[in-house]
Formats: sequence, C-alpha cells, structure tokens
Amino acid sequence: MEVTTALRLGSGSLLRIPLLVPLTALVLLLLLIPVGPRQVTDSLYRVDTPGFSVSHRDLVCVAEDADHRRCVVDVAGRELSVRSDLEPLGGTCSARFDGRVLSCMKAGHYGPIRPWVLLDGPTLSDVDTAAARASFPWWQALMDSYGLLVVLGVALLLAVTASVLAFLASGRPHPPHPHQAWYALVNGGVVLGLLLVAGAVFRDAGVADALAGPVAPITAPLVVMPIWQWHAGGGGWTRTEHTAVAFLATLVSSVILLGLIGSLAGFPD
Repeated sequence: MEVTTALRLGSGSLLRIPLLVPLTALVLLLLLIPVGPRQVTDSLYRVDTPGFSVSHRDLVCVAEDADHRRCVVDVAGRELSVRSDLEPLGGTCSARFDGRVLSCMKAGHYGPIRPWVLLDGPTLSDVDTAAARASFPWWQALMDSYGLLVVLGVALLLAVTASVLAFLASGRPHPPHPHQAWYALVNGGVVLGLLLVAGAVFRDAGVADALAGPVAPITAPLVVMPIWQWHAGGGGWTRTEHTAVAFLATLVSSVILLGLIGSLAGFPD
C-alpha cells in the first residue's frame, strides 16, 4: 500500500507541472487587460521627445472632428499640445509647446492601434527633464522597448522551473495514469480557450489577422502541450526524458503563448 501511494503521488506531481504554462499565460493576460495598447482607442498612445516620453495615461484628448484628436499635457508648467488623426501609421500630426511649433511624425511601430508620435522638442532643464521622465510608467517603457526580451526571459525562467520540478517529481517510476488522455485533452482545451479569450478581450480588426496569420506558431502549443501532458502521465519514462520534455515543451509553448498574448494586447513586436 505504501508503494502504491508513493507512485500515485509521483504521477500526480508530474501531471500538474504542465499547468505552469497556461497559468502563467493567464496571469499575463489579466495583467495586460487594463494596460494593453489595444485598449487605447480614442487617444494618442504615446508621445516621444528627445528628453522624455508621455504616456496616453497622462494625455487629455478632445475630439476636433470624427478623425482628429487634440491631446494636451502639462510639462514643467507649460502646455504641450499634439494634434493628430487616429491612424497609427501615415496621416499627419502637428505639435506645439508653449506656443512654439514642433516637428511631429508618427513612429513606425506595429502593435498599437493609435498613433505613437515623435517630436523634435521641447528642450527642458535637467531638473524638468528628470521630472518628466519619472512620470512615465516603467512597465510601459519596458514592454514598448523590450517586450520580446521580456517574453523570452519569462519563458526561459518558466522552462527551467518546469524542468527542475519534473526532475524532482520523476525520481521513482510510476505506472501510466488511468486518465492521462483526459488530462491531455483538457490541457489542449485550456490553451485554445486562452487564445480565444485573448482574441475576444483585445478585439480589433487586427486581432483576427494575428490569430489567422501565423498558423504554424499558434498550432505548436496546441500540439505540444497535450503531448507533454500525455507524456507526464505515462509510465516507463526516465528522469532524463521527463526533464528534457518539460524544458523543451515549456520553452516552445510559453514563448508562443506569451508572445501572442503580448502581440494581441498591442505591444510592439
């Protein structure tokens, strides 16, 4: 009886490890729902100057007509004003700071569905520039500039964690789990559900293209995750095999899932 109990505990631990990937993707989705660039629909997304950046959260925008917005923000006690249409690429924009005309152009970043504009000024004192920089959200700066590196870093950390857990949980051989096929189907369903929910939450004309375009990458976690789940519940596998499969399956699936959710949220690729 003691042997049977130990075997079941080992099998159950391995079966739970694949849940790390969809759970991490779900946490990322919940974090990005309120802050994703695709949620910015009636404003500029971001304004960059040579010394600082302004987030859409700090802009006050009013509609001049159906297609144009005028967005203002107080910078060092003076008004920075940007007028632009709502197209992320192309079109025109203009800007003024304290009555002086500034050069304005749109950044060519794919991702946000509202304009990200670049200005050639204003030039502020070091103290005022530092204050303006401090008001820009650190997480937006990180995701806008290094989103792909963040995804790769989280995926690698997750893969190492999964492989260590698989190594520790597979010390003893265990018989095939009686419900391993059911677990594999549920895992695949959870992954598919996450993709559909992400597409529904960040709904926009570009989302359908994002889901339908790169078919092979999207298909990978839908295949890899159930296979890993089946492998985790099967018998006769060595500790090395469990560890290697956990690392590779987690790395491949999490890179694609986390990257796709970030892309659907609108962060630049």
